[in-house]
Amino acid sequence: MPSSSTAQQCGVPAHAGSGIAPAAAADAGGQRLREAVGRLRARTPELSAAAGLWAWQRRALLAALLALGAGLLLAPETTLIALLAIMAVPFLCVVVLRTVALWQLRAPLHTARPSGRLAEVPLPVYTVLVPLFREAGVVPELLASLRALDYPPARLEVMLIVECIDMETQHALRHAALDPHMQVLVVPEGEPRTKPRATQYALQFAQGDYVVVYDAEDAPEPDQLRRALAALRAGGKHMGCLQAQLNIYNSDASWFTRQFTVEYTALFDCILPALERLQLPVPLGGTSNHFPRAVLDAVGGWDPYNVTEDADLGIRLARQAWHVGVLPSTTWEEAPPTFRVWKGQRTRWLKGWMQPYGSRTNFIIPR
Repeated sequence: MPSSSTAQQCGVPAHAGSGIAPAAAADAGGQRLREAVGRLRARTPELSAAAGLWAWQRRALLAALLALGAGLLLAPETTLIALLAIMAVPFLCVVVLRTVALWQLRAPLHTARPSGRLAEVPLPVYTVLVPLFREAGVVPELLASLRALDYPPARLEVMLIVECIDMETQHALRHAALDPHMQVLVVPEGEPRTKPRATQYALQFAQGDYVVVYDAEDAPEPDQLRRALAALRAGGKHMGCLQAQLNIYNSDASWFTRQFTVEYTALFDCILPALERLQLPVPLGGTSNHFPRAVLDAVGGWDPYNVTEDADLGIRLARQAWHVGVLPSTTWEEAPPTFRVWKGQRTRWLKGWMQPYGSRTNFIIPR
């Protein structure tokens, strides 16, 4: 059994012997957990989903529903026409955006590639955050994907983040053959039990100058860290994040996975690059987000109360004039194969995408 094993107490990081100093000691008194959960809410409460809708938003929503009900009762035909006209506006915007994105496909992405063997020059420490929840079955495949990353292990810090109550995944990690640069961090029990809470907690122990988040089923291209590092360095002082392109490796599993593949290909290979070229806010995907650590600290990290923390963080980066680029390097993911799994995931996504609209400060700071 390797020296890196799952901590026995919730919140205690398991250490690994590597070229990187071990993570901080146990979270005595729960201070780090309180900081992870409450930092953004205390710093900029108007940008956190913790408060939910503001009073004026609830009143406006209630007034709109009352007006709709009265209109359907008193003048149903006119009300339906007006409602369809209003709904046509966002659909028109989507059509325009996708038309522009198709036109933008004429120009391929040009993101810096690493020249030569960058291992010959001093490389910064790169932290890989992998939040896990009930993912015991994919641990062997996950470790294989992480080992395939082409980055010096002595400059790589892999943090496998698992919830305190998830004993099955902890057991799988405890009995896995972890490499010296890999460590397991058990997140203490508490609310909200979300992916952003886990990553925000782990970020306080991370020592890397650059940070990337991967999901348990991800299989990134081996040179992705090197390409991201080259692009972040070449992007200038306003480069805040790189979103790698995502696609599906189980597209032939079912009708749902095939549709998911079409959707991901359109979004990450076409629409997001168009948003970047047009200097519009780029909503991040839930994985393969590469950051300079200093940028994450500057914007307050992830919002533990937002169930789609990636979209929220992309908007907050835009608000603070950070540039989000698209990295032409693919991370392969598993698509939901059934309607039930797809419905649960999509419901969570839609809820999370709506949450940034509920913040009081809803204006983008121009670059």
